[in-house]
Order: sequence, then structure tokens, then C-alpha cells
Amino acid sequence: GRTIRTIMFHNPVQAISSALAFNPYQTINTNLEQMSSQAASTLCISINPSSGSASQVYGSESNEEPVYISRIDGNEVSSNTDAAQLIKESLPDLEYHIDPIITIYGGSQATESEGNELLNTLEQLIPNATINLLFSNQSNALYLISLE
Repeated sequence: GRTIRTIMFHNPVQAISSALAFNPYQTINTNLEQMSSQAASTLCISINPSSGSASQVYGSESNEEPVYISRIDGNEVSSNTDAAQLIKESLPDLEYHIDPIITIYGGSQATESEGNELLNTLEQLIPNATINLLFSNQSNALYLISLE
């Protein structure tokens, strides 16, 4: 029979980074080590509106600015009314990364125009980073952010 090994991930971003580290020419043990290491070194931040402002983000006519909250592994990191500024301040030790790669995964509630506006603002705020925007249609966060 075959031996099947599984790797558990905290979020889909770590699963994607792990899959990208897979090398079909390596042994299973080498792949498990490299894939686990890649997942462990990939930071994932979730961005959501605060519970009191959820209706403001998703189509309300309110004049109040929504408050966004960032979380890492379920723990609140920061909050801000500006999603781009929140992402920048939530990325730990960003100044120590040489040519960081940031990927934004837009959730099912994020529109393409909002995502593109966020991308353009982040490119101005973090000019040395390569920033990618993908729409994953996941429902658990407005945005998931990965830093590599």
C-alpha cells in the first residue's frame, strides 16, 4: 500500500505557500520538511470590519467610516479606518524584508474596484514590495494578506 502524509495548516494562505514549495523530484521527507517550513514562514493576516461596522462596509448608506480590524492567528493586531494603512501597520518588521512579496486574497465581500484601490494605495505606501491581488471568494475574511 501507499503511505499518505498530511500537513495541517492554520489558514488557506499557508496551504497555498506550502503547495508551491512541493518538488516532485524530492523525497517525501524532504518535501514535508520544505513544505512545512514554507507554511511556517508565511505570515497570514485577516482583515475584517469590526462587528459594529459590518453593515457599513457591505452597502450601508451610513456616513461613518468603517473600522477594520487585523488579526494574526485569531488575535487582534490593530484597527484603523483605512484598510491599506491597517495592512501596512499590521505587517511585522516590514522594513527588514528585502523586496517583500505581499499577496492580497480578496474575500467574497470584497469588490474588484475596492481591491484595486487597496492595491494601488499599498503600492504607494510600500514601494519596495511586490504586491499581488487575487480574488479567492473565501467567506471568512474581507481580505487575507500574506507576507513572504
